[in-house]
This record gives sequence, structure tokens and C-alpha cells, in this order.
Amino acid sequence: MATRRSKTRKRASPPSRVRYEGSHPVLSVRVPKELADQLREIRRQSGKTLGDIIREALGAQEPSTKGAYATGYLDSLGKCLDIVEGCRRCYEQVCELIPDDA
Repeated sequence: MATRRSKTRKRASPPSRVRYEGSHPVLSVRVPKELADQLREIRRQSGKTLGDIIREALGAQEPSTKGAYATGYLDSLGKCLDIVEGCRRCYEQVCELIPDDA
């Protein structure tokens, strides 16, 4: 007769899974429904993970709005340069607004 494996026996986790779980602990918190809904909406709108939202809130990650601001600033400078291209003085003044790290 074939022996059956006990259904209550738990399989051993692979070593990589054990290391991952040790370095990435689960945090579980209860929050009011309104806050949970707000967090879900932020995740949906921003496309960020809950971990990214928490890091940003703690100041451990640069807010994504800084990148959007820099992109918008440089885009508008480019449009201004197109507009003032015929005027040498205006063109030079707009060029002074371009950041050094751009």
C-alpha cells in the first residue's frame, strides 16, 4: 500500500526565501477606512508602491514632484528660447536661467 504524506506537514522554505523574509519584514497596521482609501487612491494616481509612499513620507526618498518640477522648468525654458531666438539680448538672458547641471 502506498503511504500518504501528512497534510499537516509544512514544506521547508528555500534558503533564499528565508534570507528575503529576514531582510524584508512584514509590517501590518490597522488604519481607519478613510486613511486606507486615501492610500489606495495615492497608489492608483501615482503608480507608486506602498513602500515608496512610506519612504517619501519619512523623508528617506526624494519626492517625485521634484523631478516633475525640474522637467517642467526645463521644458518651459526650451519654449522661451524658441520664442526669443531672434533677439540676442533676450536669448542671452534666458540662457542665464539654465541650471549648470542641466
